[in-house]
Amino acid sequence: MLLELDQVNIVKNLCNSYFDSVVYILKDTIPKKIMFYLVKASQLELSSKLFEKLKQQDMTYLLMEYEHINQRRNNLEKNIKDLQLAKGLIDGLL
Repeated sequence: MLLELDQVNIVKNLCNSYFDSVVYILKDTIPKKIMFYLVKASQLELSSKLFEKLKQQDMTYLLMEYEHINQRRNNLEKNIKDLQLAKGLIDGLL
C-alpha cells in the first residue's frame, strides 16, 4: 500500500511538473505569436500603402541617366573605337 502511494505521488509530481512546464512555455510563446501576427499584419498594410503611394507618382526620372555619366560612356565608346582602329592599322603594318 505504501509503495502504491509513493508511486501515485511520483506520478502526481511528474504531472504537476509537466503542467508547470507547459504553462511556462505557453506564457512565453503566446505573446510572441501575438506580436508576430500583429507585426506581420502591420507590415503588409504598410507595404501595400507604400506601393500605392509609389504607383501614384511619376517615376520615369529614376530611369534617366545622369548627363555626366552619358558623356563619359560616349567618350569611352569613342576611345574603344579609336583603339580598335589603331590596332587594326598596326596589325595591317605587321
